[in-house]
Amino acid sequence: KYRMIADGNLFGYNIPSAAKVLFRAICSDEIMGGSSSSSQKQPWPDDMDGGELRCASVDVASRLHTLLVGCVDEVMLITKECMGIGSSSSVKSEGRMRQAQRKRKRVSSSATTCNAIPGNKKKENSQDSTKKDAAIGTIHVPRTLEEAKYCPLDYFLYHGKSIVNDKPVINCSEHIDRGVLICVSLTGVPGLEVLCRSTQQFLCPETLSKSTLRVSGFSDLVCVMAGDQLRKVANVAMDTDSLNDKGDKSDTFSACVHRVKDKLEHVRLSITYELRGT
Repeated sequence: KYRMIADGNLFGYNIPSAAKVLFRAICSDEIMGGSSSSSQKQPWPDDMDGGELRCASVDVASRLHTLLVGCVDEVMLITKECMGIGSSSSVKSEGRMRQAQRKRKRVSSSATTCNAIPGNKKKENSQDSTKKDAAIGTIHVPRTLEEAKYCPLDYFLYHGKSIVNDKPVINCSEHIDRGVLICVSLTGVPGLEVLCRSTQQFLCPETLSKSTLRVSGFSDLVCVMAGDQLRKVANVAMDTDSLNDKGDKSDTFSACVHRVKDKLEHVRLSITYELRGT
């Protein structure tokens, strides 16, 4: 009932494996049936009782989208410095302007309101919101959530069982994601593991971080990881066919290999957002 596949994309409820269930929310105007679309593709299980999940999802997706777009801007500034594009003074000046903008646009932790639903949101007055997208090499990154056609906000519920039907459970094997950047909320149930390139060992950010858990069980921190699109674009832009000091091909922005460990202390709810370019 709450599952839909349109244009080859999954929306709503799904069971990827015996280890977990997934609810995928894509909150752009076009998918939500806002001003730019005549029909709603995204199914919501609670629309009949006020749309609490819908409202909260749009708010979270909007905040995380803004965060990841800011991270992309920082990456591209670093890329410019490495490539020597423009004068060093202009690049530093642009960096200072970005820092000032982040301070002014710092995301608040206020309660969710239904005004966060696309179509009902007030237009932002910032200079960045007037840009339709940001070109990174051959990939365009949507600057606002409304334009983010297929950027998924995923709710993964891991059952926390190591054995199901007498078979060992694999929660989520090691992999990379296809987007530009991926954001994962840290929780009170350590499970996310990322591969450290220098040591080739998996580390758990939830164990390493000194974060504060909220009443909901979520941390006040998120983990931002590089996706495959960032690797392809940044490596091409930085001419990584050249050899590094060790005689190997440089791979500055490799996609982050990550997984969810198989033995969890409890049931784990993980919320992720993926910024995808087109």
